[in-house]
Amino acid sequence: MFKVPIWAWILVSALATACTHSSPPAETPALETSPSSTPVIQLQKLVIREDGATLARLLPDGRTQYWLGGEGNEEIWIPGPTLRADGTLIFKDGVTGRVEPDGRIFVVNRPGRMPAERLFGRISGDTCVLGNAEHVIRVEGHTLLLPNRPTPNEIEGLTDARSRHTALVMAAAFYINLAIVRE
Repeated sequence: MFKVPIWAWILVSALATACTHSSPPAETPALETSPSSTPVIQLQKLVIREDGATLARLLPDGRTQYWLGGEGNEEIWIPGPTLRADGTLIFKDGVTGRVEPDGRIFVVNRPGRMPAERLFGRISGDTCVLGNAEHVIRVEGHTLLLPNRPTPNEIEGLTDARSRHTALVMAAAFYINLAIVRE
């Protein structure tokens, strides 16, 4: 039996608050169908660690994984959301999302569920604000600062502003994914 890491419980608590207090956008923007010349999300390997222990990772193909435990060949990873360069976020059970070039993050609900779409958060520079500014995620240097967490998480793979943006998208996608688990 595996223990659920404390960071996962903290993320779930923060996410539940962020999701229940966010309001839908006044106007739903149309999904852009033409390919963008610049990817919205830079897909690359990123690893998030806390006190040297791996918590999660983004693979270059856009898949994310949560680490459950083990060592070497015995490591156990569970799949998380999938990120695509065009800004699409893919979760389980028919829930999707997207990151707009201006940094807005939308969640698109399962077919037939309301609201069909809502604004979940916004990325600006090295900061991601979730909900009604109640929860803020920041990248400072090579660390990820999460809401209600006294210890920053190290991020392996950061090289520039685009990779910091990707780290924020990854963190926001984990928050969305944990909210789906709670439903």
